[in-house]
Amino acid sequence: MSKHFTMAKVTKQGSMSLIILLVLIPWISGYGMYQDRIPNGKKIPHPCDSSQLWPGVGHQNTQGGGARNPFGLDFAANGHKWDATLCRKDSDGDGRTNGEELGDPNCVWTAGAGTQDTTAFSHPGVCEPYNSPECMGRNTWDVCQKLNFECDAINQPDVKNITIRLPETPVPAVETTYICVIVDLPTDGDYHIIAETPLIDNTNVMHHIVMSGCHDSAETKSTPYLCGMEAGLDVKCGDLIGGWALGGNGACYPPEAGIRIGSRGYKRVKMELHWNNPERRSDYTDQSGMVFYYTSNLRQYDLGTFVVGQMSLTVPPTGGHVTFGARCGSACTSELLEHNIMIEAVNLHMHYLGYSAKLDHFRNGQLVQTLGEDVVYQYDTPVNHILSPPVEFRPGDEFKLSCTFKPSTNGQFVFYGEDTAAEMCFGFINYYPKQNWTSCVDYADIPMCEMQRQLANQQPITLKDCDVSGFFTALGILQHAAKANVTGPPVNPNVTGEQVLWGNITYDPARVLSIWRHMLGLKNACVPGATVCTPTCFAAVYALKASDPCFTGDMYYFLTQYMSRWWGLSELLGGTTYEAIATCDLSALYAAMATTTSAPSPQSSTPVQISGTQRATPAGLLGLIMALSTLVLNRG
Repeated sequence: MSKHFTMAKVTKQGSMSLIILLVLIPWISGYGMYQDRIPNGKKIPHPCDSSQLWPGVGHQNTQGGGARNPFGLDFAANGHKWDATLCRKDSDGDGRTNGEELGDPNCVWTAGAGTQDTTAFSHPGVCEPYNSPECMGRNTWDVCQKLNFECDAINQPDVKNITIRLPETPVPAVETTYICVIVDLPTDGDYHIIAETPLIDNTNVMHHIVMSGCHDSAETKSTPYLCGMEAGLDVKCGDLIGGWALGGNGACYPPEAGIRIGSRGYKRVKMELHWNNPERRSDYTDQSGMVFYYTSNLRQYDLGTFVVGQMSLTVPPTGGHVTFGARCGSACTSELLEHNIMIEAVNLHMHYLGYSAKLDHFRNGQLVQTLGEDVVYQYDTPVNHILSPPVEFRPGDEFKLSCTFKPSTNGQFVFYGEDTAAEMCFGFINYYPKQNWTSCVDYADIPMCEMQRQLANQQPITLKDCDVSGFFTALGILQHAAKANVTGPPVNPNVTGEQVLWGNITYDPARVLSIWRHMLGLKNACVPGATVCTPTCFAAVYALKASDPCFTGDMYYFLTQYMSRWWGLSELLGGTTYEAIATCDLSALYAAMATTTSAPSPQSSTPVQISGTQRATPAGLLGLIMALSTLVLNRG
C-alpha cells in the first residue's frame, strides 16, 4: 500500500536566506552538461549491468563527482571538448578507441549536433570486460559498486510506503537554490520508518536532499518555497531523519530500531533540496524526492541522529594540509545523555578540500575505539561506517573528531559555511534509543554544548570571559528599539546600575549604549555590501572590537556573525554589520599572510583591497542563537 504526495508549483515570492549545512564546490563536482559534449553522453551502459546506465561517464562514481576515471582525466586534459584527438584515444586501454566505444567510430560527431541515434557500445573509462585478466590491473576501483538498493525488511507484508516529492518545479537560473516543503506524515497510528530511498529526477541539478522531522507546532507548507540552507536550524523542523547525497541509493535501518512517526512521533516532515545549476540555465525543472518505508510492527527502539562538529574553519591557499578538531567532552555528555546509547553507524562529512577524517570514542581519557575513519576522504562517494555489533556509549564518554584539509587551489582562504566555496567538518552518528539531544559542536575552542547546558539549566551563560547572556540581552534591547523605529538611544542614558530583564539575567544600560554607538559608527563609516575595506570602515570595525569584552578572540568571530542576521539589527545598521566586519577581517588576514607564514590576529593588521567578492561566510550554532533570542525576547 502506498501514499503519494505532490505539491503545487513554487511561487515567485520569497528570497533565498543564507544559513548552513551541506554545500559543495560546484566546479569540482560532476556536471550533467558534460554529457552533452560527447556522443551518446547520456546513454553510457554500465559494464556490470547493461540494463543500467552510467551517467557520470568521466568519474569512478556512476553518478558523477569525485575521482575521475581514465576517460575523465583525458577529457579534462583535452579542455572538456570532444575532437578527433580524444575520439581516437583509447583512454581505458581495452583496445577500443573512445569513438568506437561511444558510437562515433569515424570521429565525425560535434557538440551541439545532439546525441547519436544509438546507445554507446561500451564505457570509454572502464576497461572491458571488467573481470578479464587484461583489465583486472587497469580498473583501479570497484567498478561494480552496489547498483540496487537492498533491504529485505521493506518486502514484508506489514510495510507501507509514502512518497514525498516535488511537482514538476522550475529550477531558477542561479547557481545555488534551496527549496523546501513541509508535508504531513501518517497519523492514523504509531509507526517506525525502517528504510528510505531517493527519487532523483534531474541529475543535472540535484545536489542533496535533507529530511527533517518537525515538532507538532510546525505548519504544513505543501507549496514549494525558497528556503535557504535551513536543515538542522529550523527550531520547529530541526531533527535530521534522512536524506540523500551523491552516490547514495538509500538507507536500511537496523532491525532493532526505526524512526518514530505517527500518533506518538513526527507528524510532519520537512524536505529540503539543494539544486546546483552552474550554467544558470532557465529551462530545467525537477521533481525529486524521497520514499519512506514504514511499519506498524514497532521495533524495540526509536532511532536518533546526533552531530559532532567544528564550525570554525579557515583553510589557507598556501602551505600543506591543515587539521581541525572538535571535542564533545565528558561534562557535556554527562549532562546531555540520560542513559547509555548504542551507536550503530557513523558518517563523516566534509567538502571537496577534505583529505581525511576520523571520529574516536574515549572513556576515562582512554581510546575505546575509532568509530569511523576515512583515510582518503571522497565527498561524492560517502562511506557509511556500520558498527556491528553496535558500540555502547555512556554518559561521561567523549567524542573526538578530526578533519584534515588540502590547501585551496584558487588562491583564496576557504572558510566554514554554506557558500559554494565553503568547507565543513561533521560526524553524523546514528544511535538508539533516541534521546533529546541533537548536536555537540565547537566553534574554534568554544564548546557550544556548554552554552546548551547552561541554557537548559536557566543559568547565566559565560564563556571565554564573555557574558554571553548579557550580550544577547543587549542585542535584544537594540532589536526591540530598531523595530519600534526608535531613532535615539535605545535605553535611558541617565539610568545607572543594573536592571533585571530576563529571570536572573541582568543588563547594564551603559553597555547597551556602547554597542549601539559603535554599530552606528559602522553604519556611518562602511558601505553596505562593499568588497573593499576602506580605512574609515577598518577603524570603525576595530573600534567595535575594543568596545566590549565579548568582541575579543574566538568569541568576537562567533558573535559578530549573527548580529544583523538573527537580531533584526539590519533595521538599525542598514545591513552593514556583517559585511563590514567580514570584509575588513578578511582584508587584514590577507595583509598578515603577506608578511608571515601563519594566520595572525587581524587586530594587528592594516587594511588592503580584496579582489572579487570573497568573504568569510556566516556560520555557527544558529539553533542555539534562536533559542537564546526566543527566551530573551519573550521576556522583553
